[in-house]
Amino acid sequence: MFRNTPLWIKNTKTPCPTAQNLLCRPQPNPRDSLHSKGLFDRLVKLGIAEYFEPELVISSSEKNLHKPDIRIFELALEKSGDSASESVMVGDRIDNDVKPAKQLGMKSIRIKRGIASSQQAPSAEYEADFTIKNLYELDGILDKMQRE
Repeated sequence: MFRNTPLWIKNTKTPCPTAQNLLCRPQPNPRDSLHSKGLFDRLVKLGIAEYFEPELVISSSEKNLHKPDIRIFELALEKSGDSASESVMVGDRIDNDVKPAKQLGMKSIRIKRGIASSQQAPSAEYEADFTIKNLYELDGILDKMQRE
C-alpha cells in the first residue's frame, strides 16, 4: 500500500489524532511506501518513524522530483515492490495526488480539506476513487478496499 497523507497537524509537532491508529492497523503488506518533502525527519520528530522502513520513505526534494511528476510515484512503487494496481494514493490535491496516481493505475483516496478542498475535478482523470473529509474516515475506506 502507498500512502501520502500528512500524519501531523500543520505547523506543529503533534501527530493527527488518528495517525497512530492508522499506523498500528494490520496491513496486508507492511512495507508501506511514503513520499514527501523531508518526511523521514518529520516521522522521527513525531516519534512514529519506527513504523516505516527508512529505505521506503522517499523525500521528493532529495530526489529532485516533485509532484505531479509520476516518476516519484514510480520510484515509490519500485522500492516497495508493489504494483500500481495493488497500491493506494492518499492525498489532498487532485492535480498533484489523484491524477498522477490514476495515470499509473493506482486507487486514490482524496482527503478533502484545507485550501485544496475547493479544487474541482475538471475531468474524470482528476476524480478520486474515494473522497473523505478527515483521517478518521480513512480506516473504514482501507478496510472496504481490502474486502473488494
